[in-house]
Amino acid sequence: MKKTILYFCFALSLLAVSCGPSKEEQEKQKRQEDSLMDIERNSALDDADKMLKQADSLDKVKQDSVKAIEEKKAATGKKGGK
Repeated sequence: MKKTILYFCFALSLLAVSCGPSKEEQEKQKRQEDSLMDIERNSALDDADKMLKQADSLDKVKQDSVKAIEEKKAATGKKGGK
């Protein structure tokens, strides 16, 4: 009976050790996760870059509009003064 229990415990310990992923599988999974993180990071950087370009173009449009209004006011002021 003791030998049976001993063999059973030994078999369970071997089963427990062999159930986990191997070191190679863990490294492969880590590389895959890292590559996915790189893709997400690059996508986020691209989106941020697009948003900054859009904000810059909106600022330029705003500056052009303000300049056009000031020029129109200056032209109107000169005509009204004569």
